[in-house]
Amino acid sequence: MANSSWRLLFPHGFVDVLNPYGSDHSSLVVYYFKSPTIMSKSFHFQVVWIHHLDFRNFVSQT
Repeated sequence: MANSSWRLLFPHGFVDVLNPYGSDHSSLVVYYFKSPTIMSKSFHFQVVWIHHLDFRNFVSQT
């Protein structure tokens, strides 16, 4: 359905198979998005995290 050039242009695109069990001639719907439709929430640091026992180790490894 898509080559590498298409995947680079539409990285969030996908194909949905309509009634995949009814026939070997099922219809396809192609969804193509250049960017995600849902915006991610921004990061907010919580001060309480520094009190977690593994906080320093987690931060140093990350």
